[in-house]
Amino acid sequence: MFQHARFICTLSVIMLLVGATLSPAADAEEPKKADEKTEKKEETKSPAQFKKISVNEAVRDLVLEAKKKMRELQVWPRQTSDYAVKTNTMIESEEVIKALGRRLDRLGVMDGYVKWQLLSYQPSLVDASPRELEAIVRFFPQLMPRPNPTAAQMRIFKAAEQRALPQYKDKIRAEISEYELAVANIANMNKPAMEYRDKIIFELPEDNGLRLQVKLMDAQDRFVAGDMSYEHAIGGVIRDARSMKTDKEKLPPSVRAKLLQQIEKLKSSPNPMIDNVNLMNSGEVNLIKIGGIFKHKQYEQLKAYLEGRDPD
Repeated sequence: MFQHARFICTLSVIMLLVGATLSPAADAEEPKKADEKTEKKEETKSPAQFKKISVNEAVRDLVLEAKKKMRELQVWPRQTSDYAVKTNTMIESEEVIKALGRRLDRLGVMDGYVKWQLLSYQPSLVDASPRELEAIVRFFPQLMPRPNPTAAQMRIFKAAEQRALPQYKDKIRAEISEYELAVANIANMNKPAMEYRDKIIFELPEDNGLRLQVKLMDAQDRFVAGDMSYEHAIGGVIRDARSMKTDKEKLPPSVRAKLLQQIEKLKSSPNPMIDNVNLMNSGEVNLIKIGGIFKHKQYEQLKAYLEGRDPD
């Protein structure tokens, strides 16, 4: 017992000595921790530090900044949806949701840019009514159509398509580069509208096939505009249809019937736009058109899933 008491006494003395040795260092670290907390606290803005503005103010500001940048550099002023953060402003979610359900600019791509930036206010679609969701989808920003080669370019391409023109390869190559640049410029113009659509669709509820219907509509819009992202969009439609193959709540019979009619019409409506212009070593040109919206066995797969079965 004495040894036990001695051990406790010795341990107590050691702890006191260790404590005395460590105290200055511990005291020295405290202010540092306090400073870190203070700095972190200063970096995090409270709602009171954000300026509350109306959605009309934001729309006006976004249109002006976009027009100015487009005139100067032909690019969008913002590459991410960050307007709310960069301007330290806030708009009520309900106000943003109502704005998304109407056209905010006559030019479709500008409408898309503004709505894309309004998403930086993080409106909650969960709180949106069915009527508000319907309006948001109905007023999806329109896409700028893919350009076809100019009449002069088509004459050159058609001539080289009929017979090889090796002596004009440099000229043909230059015209192809010019055409591809025009296509890339339109794709850049559509980028905000595309990202806006993707974000909204992702947050739509699946019930009653709403998200699937909007996904198909979006894929069709991209296809008609000649934007090759329609291929990825169609892939998403097929994956969703497969996951809801036998789910009659998420995909009721009436919705299935409607979608089956839509894909039947889409199958028989090819897009005549030029997808690609290939120049062969011989000087011959291959003009590849976009063609149909469904590739390979996609139509049969989608049809089967909508009918509640696996493809044959």
